[in-house]
Amino acid sequence: MMIKMSKHTSSLFKKGSLQRFGIAGGFNTLIFLVLMEVFYFMFPESFAAIIWATSWIISSFLAHFVHRYFTFETDEPMKKTIPLVALLYFSGMLGSTWTYMFFLGALSIHIRYIALGNVLLWGAITWISMRIFIFKHTHAVKSHRILAVEEV
Repeated sequence: MMIKMSKHTSSLFKKGSLQRFGIAGGFNTLIFLVLMEVFYFMFPESFAAIIWATSWIISSFLAHFVHRYFTFETDEPMKKTIPLVALLYFSGMLGSTWTYMFFLGALSIHIRYIALGNVLLWGAITWISMRIFIFKHTHAVKSHRILAVEEV
């Protein structure tokens, strides 16, 4: 089940582009932030890192499918992408939780601004990692695939 974009939209937002990732990432971030707000409302005395990490895990699971079918329109087998994306998101959860807690302690700005900045930072890291290592959407990989087809 691929989400196909119109030719006009596809020319504006090319497969694997930062623009497509940004659209999908905006949707995924909205889910993440809503989860965070719900958890803060339900458990106001909880440790901020637990709420951040829980929201990250749930929204990351959904994000894999959004990026797979919308951002990259990949044909990479799921048995390859799921373990890699799980490792990426687990690393991202640990790293982003650490930076979130660091920024909470180091900066005296509203918690939501810190959350937004941290999401943007880790979004960029995630896009680069997905593009190169998981969905293999790079010029080098494309060139290699073209050469391999021409040799056959």
